[in-house]
Amino acid sequence: MAKSVVIPSSPEDQKRIKNCLQTISDSYTRIEAEKDLIKDEIAALAEEFETPKNFLGKMARVFHKPRHPVFSTHL
Repeated sequence: MAKSVVIPSSPEDQKRIKNCLQTISDSYTRIEAEKDLIKDEIAALAEEFETPKNFLGKMARVFHKPRHPVFSTHL
């Protein structure tokens, strides 16, 4: 059973929706840029230290999460 969606007809409501969608779109743009930065940093480390990218990606995720004992004592 299909549900219907009613788009507000008030110009103020439409402007509010458009502004919110623009803010969300801007946020997605920043997220994409951050993902590209992470990818580039991992690629640079992989080349410099001849380490697999997937291993460095896993290291980065572990480092980002609450401190793992290995990182706390060695880095």
